[in-house]
Amino acid sequence: MTGYQNDVARLLKAFDVFCLPSFSEGLPVSILEAMAAGIPVVGSDVKGIHEVISQDRTGLLFPSDDECALALVLEELIGDGVRRDRLARQAFQYVKHTHGIKQWVSAYETLFTC
Repeated sequence: MTGYQNDVARLLKAFDVFCLPSFSEGLPVSILEAMAAGIPVVGSDVKGIHEVISQDRTGLLFPSDDECALALVLEELIGDGVRRDRLARQAFQYVKHTHGIKQWVSAYETLFTC
């Protein structure tokens, strides 16, 4: 564990896969950051995460609290470079088109428009 880091982009360059094995999430910004960095993502199938990861389109999901399923998903993905590349590209396009600065500003403006 590295503790607090303020240069996430530099660290993400070292990742082959990003995994968020969470029991509960709101908006998983760490997954969005990994997607934006072109890293394939794996996350537990919980609210928040499954709203960002579309199974086998923008990443892979596994049942929460199932470490055997997590291990299988990671082993499968790490062993398949073509699939990793495809998921990374599709996830990048997803985050670019749905969570870019223009989309977030527009969403905030909508909140305050009567």
